[in-house]
Amino acid sequence: MRTISLSRRQFHERARQGNLIPVFRQLLGDVHTPISIFLKFNGDRRPNSFLLESVINGERLGRHSFIGVEARAILRGRDGRFELHRRDGDAGDAYTRTESYDGEPLEFIRNQFRNLNPVPDARLPAFYGGAVGFLAYDVIRYYEKLPDENPDTADQEDAYFILADELAVVDHIERHIQLIVNIRTDDFKDPDAAYDFALRRLDAMEAGLHNQGGEEREIKRIKGKMPIASNMSATEYKDMVVRARDYIYAGDIFQVVLSKRYSFRPEVDNFQVYRALRSINPSPYMYFLNLGPYTIVGSSPEILVQCQQDRVVVRPIAGTRPRGRTPEADLELERDLLADTKEIAEHIMLVDLGRNDLGRVCEPGTVRVTDFKTIERYSHV
Repeated sequence: MRTISLSRRQFHERARQGNLIPVFRQLLGDVHTPISIFLKFNGDRRPNSFLLESVINGERLGRHSFIGVEARAILRGRDGRFELHRRDGDAGDAYTRTESYDGEPLEFIRNQFRNLNPVPDARLPAFYGGAVGFLAYDVIRYYEKLPDENPDTADQEDAYFILADELAVVDHIERHIQLIVNIRTDDFKDPDAAYDFALRRLDAMEAGLHNQGGEEREIKRIKGKMPIASNMSATEYKDMVVRARDYIYAGDIFQVVLSKRYSFRPEVDNFQVYRALRSINPSPYMYFLNLGPYTIVGSSPEILVQCQQDRVVVRPIAGTRPRGRTPEADLELERDLLADTKEIAEHIMLVDLGRNDLGRVCEPGTVRVTDFKTIERYSHV
């Protein structure tokens, strides 16, 4: 079963409504998995690709998985200097710098969308293309006045995003795959040329699903222990803890986050690390981003912030216990967690911090707590 979302006539009609039009082909997806699709598209070895997956409460799949296979542009930069690199030709890994910007990264990202007038399609999920990437922790310095004493040893960009315009979306409920090409009509001489381009790209994506060998890449087990390095010794870290405690007792601070960095050179490729992680620790937010100079792998139960339309949500998670070996042990650990005054105090503190953060950007009187001290279960905690 394969269907195209828009006829040529329908595409012409939508081209009169806006300049960003998603065109998709829907295929039966019962023999594919997100991992196999990503491997068939060579996403693990192909820059500017990504895989986003979700397992809810450690037990059931989220409805959609997203596989990004092409990016029309790259946004990147640091130290107040940002650049836009556009893709050369229909597809591929060659990009040319076309725009520079001095300022803060979020405004630069917003600028790339100001002239877009998307024509939505109700048959698609909420996310069907857009900016995918990262903001480094130090981006906060563009918006808050903070001391700048620590040396920059990470040597990474403040922001790196790809503008993903070609995706494969797996619907785990309907058991189908949507191959999506987002067409910016301004890039073509007329709607017919734009529509023909969309069909060519959809044909290429569908052909990619028939590539062989992706499923045969087994996870390699590492023999022995890997050497792991840190940016500080255990003694130095303990000294930081003592100093932080003294500052709290003195009333200089009331909270602080201490951290240390670990690094190692894996003997396996990055996507094998992701596959092992998603197997060991399935979570609501699992991601593999192959951004070229950066590969980001993660599996987390928590979002930093979610913004949809005019609604902003934060979901701080604080207070944990390991999973019990039996349902009875699980319930006992739950009761122990809810009775732990230290864990409850930490939870309340993070909820208050979230409320304060939202209060800075939301309309007065609209911030409210909808869930409080809710127990959630994941694979290990």
